[in-house]
Amino acid sequence: LHISALETLGVPTSSFGGLLGTQLIKLIPSSLQLEWAKSESNKSTDIEGVIKFIGDQIDAAERFNRIRRVEKEKPSPAPKKPKPFSPPLATASQLAVGA
Repeated sequence: LHISALETLGVPTSSFGGLLGTQLIKLIPSSLQLEWAKSESNKSTDIEGVIKFIGDQIDAAERFNRIRRVEKEKPSPAPKKPKPFSPPLATASQLAVGA
């Protein structure tokens, strides 16, 4: 962004920050717009607040992706071996009938 250039020229952020912040919010994905609406940051659409919000969302997404990557890299447990088949034991009544 050329915000620092405008500030260097002596243009105060307050004169353009709200307009740029509003436009920037319109450009982000709708899922982030929803998060913006839920956040405490949405009380003001100044450009610094919007940039901080987007930066925080990027950091959160990167942390989430690192967690998912680590979970995928964990070795899966070895498959359980099936128990060998053994016929059921005869009951006393079955033994008496068979005798």
